[in-house]
Amino acid sequence: MKKIEQEEDASEEAEKQNFYYKEILPIILCVVVAFAVAKLLSAFVIQITVVHGDSMEATVSDKDKLFVGKLSYLNKKPERFDVIVFTKGDKTNLIKRVIGLPGEKVEIKKGVIYIDGKRLKEHYGLDPINPESEPLKMELKADEYFVLGDNRSVSLDSRYSSIGAIREDEIIGKALVRVYPLNKMCVISK
Repeated sequence: MKKIEQEEDASEEAEKQNFYYKEILPIILCVVVAFAVAKLLSAFVIQITVVHGDSMEATVSDKDKLFVGKLSYLNKKPERFDVIVFTKGDKTNLIKRVIGLPGEKVEIKKGVIYIDGKRLKEHYGLDPINPESEPLKMELKADEYFVLGDNRSVSLDSRYSSIGAIREDEIIGKALVRVYPLNKMCVISK
């Protein structure tokens, strides 16, 4: 009788162990793998960035969440009117639109933007640059970009010395999709 009870106990213990290996362990492994994949994706491929402020209205708004493609510029350079995310010094991630490209001369006078002496045709500025603001001339180096916020009257951008020209190595990636709020989800295009 004792032998039968011992065999039943051993059988129950084997079933518990079998349940652990067949049911619980695969779930734990899936969670660990999913976490590792998510970390790798966010480190090297896609990053979620939160918009702070209204400098890019009406393209994106304060507290919107964006997917940023970190590989967007792996084989190509940012293009004029791309919306990029970058870091500058100790500031949080900043989101602006590329206006000037490497090697170009950017000039702003009486509120009008000129690239290499030609008036820039663009429709992104929510409000015009104040024509009374100081004229600006900037010659971009081989790895520099000139960026502006779409909401020009409140944007801290390349016009100001605290931001200035953006170096290529400061660019995190291209803003691809607004993912939050859900009712405003959309692809961010030029």
